[in-house]
Amino acid sequence: MLRYSKKDVNRVLSGWKHEEPAKQARLMLEKYGMPDEMTSSRLIWHHRGSWKRIEVQDMHLLHNFPVPHHDFMSHVAAYKVNLDKTGDCFICDTSIIIEATAGEIGSRCHLEGANTITTNMIHEIMQGTRSWQDAQRFMYEAIAKKRHPEYMTSLQFEPPSEQAAHNPSLSYPEQAKARRKAPG
Repeated sequence: MLRYSKKDVNRVLSGWKHEEPAKQARLMLEKYGMPDEMTSSRLIWHHRGSWKRIEVQDMHLLHNFPVPHHDFMSHVAAYKVNLDKTGDCFICDTSIIIEATAGEIGSRCHLEGANTITTNMIHEIMQGTRSWQDAQRFMYEAIAKKRHPEYMTSLQFEPPSEQAAHNPSLSYPEQAKARRKAPG
């Protein structure tokens, strides 16, 4: 495994066009140590804390929910995705990340806390314990009004192992058979 030095990382960050991603990358370095992967425009950590992957990119994607900001940092957790609830998750927030086959959920935002609460809301929507409307309201209160700090500081569920989260999907014949048996 390639190991990066602080000098390598500082050289890369000094070349970034956007100040806020570089600032957040430095905060992730303080919290999680040296990245596992690095390019001229991104730093990536694997298996840190509850996260399967953390990535900070030198980019600015305008995102207006819950308040206007730029997205550039993603946090992803292992998760057994409930395919029936993915639509509700995307209605709740368009910066979410759901990769059912890889068994991943997460978010891309500007703060780790915002990614944490969004990932918690994806979990609650998928479990059926919160509607997308309630999740959206809850996220607004937490991020814009600084409420519900426990949802912004840690995942409120235990991510499964990557192997348990993996969902290879049904083959085409299995999908056709399931559709024939489905009510309606």
